[in-house]
Amino acid sequence: MSAHKYAPKRDANHARIVEVFESLGFSVKDVSMVPKFVDILVARFERTHLVEIKRDDKTTSPSRLKKTSDLAGWWKAPIYVVRNAEDVVTLSLKLKP
Repeated sequence: MSAHKYAPKRDANHARIVEVFESLGFSVKDVSMVPKFVDILVARFERTHLVEIKRDDKTTSPSRLKKTSDLAGWWKAPIYVVRNAEDVVTLSLKLKP
């Protein structure tokens, strides 16, 4: 079986979103390779947050949201969804201490 068969499919905006989080002072850990989990963990001000990255075309199908909704069934904290740099900046302001 090919090692690439289960390789994560990152959204085209993944690298840019990570870059924006880092420019705003967040530590970022890419965990997109973990099945049924979020795409990245971000941390700042001694708090860690779960973040799902979605395409910026605003048409995310229900099957593309399934990964996050599976986790949401038992996770007891917010799971943030970002689509673009503007979403990252907005979230950054919301996550101030």
